[in-house]
Amino acid sequence: MDEIIDSVFAVIEDRRRNPRAGSYTNRLFDAGRDEIAKKVGEGGD
Repeated sequence: MDEIIDSVFAVIEDRRRNPRAGSYTNRLFDAGRDEIAKKVGEGGD
């Protein structure tokens, strides 16, 4: 399980450092923490 989390975290960090056009992750970063928190909360349902 740790390997999966580490892999996902690496992708998120890469998107933050190297934004890519059309990236959903980058749209969330642009939208801010509140929007990110909503999406994380939705995933926990």
